[in-house]
Amino acid sequence: MLKTTPINIIWGKFKKVTEHCKKCNKIYSGYKEKQTDVNIAIRIITDALLDEYDTAILGTADTDLLPVVKKLKKIPTPKIVGILFPIGQNRYSSELEKEADFTMKIKKYHLDTCQLEKEVYKIGAQEICRPEGWK
Repeated sequence: MLKTTPINIIWGKFKKVTEHCKKCNKIYSGYKEKQTDVNIAIRIITDALLDEYDTAILGTADTDLLPVVKKLKKIPTPKIVGILFPIGQNRYSSELEKEADFTMKIKKYHLDTCQLEKEVYKIGAQEICRPEGWK
């Protein structure tokens, strides 16, 4: 769906990892996200320096992006920075709030009003629908 909008998707990477739990002595395999924060930071700063936007709105509580928020206030054409804190416990950062021009906590009703239509896309006779679990 995002491909039909002017939104640019910047992909990070996932690295396969194996970790050992010191408490239960089990070994777990999984994936860790890599490079996403760096990719976001580079894009935000680059676009700011090219004066591509006036306001940056970041949906995060991740303080790894705090240096970016601070830097946006010091470039030749300073930017307005807003932070949208995600749903969930401990999804807040007083440090980000202090540096941002505005903040907002995303609530369940915000997401409920942003649901996709039942039919998302139609290709000929084939209908591509919103998954049932996304209602």
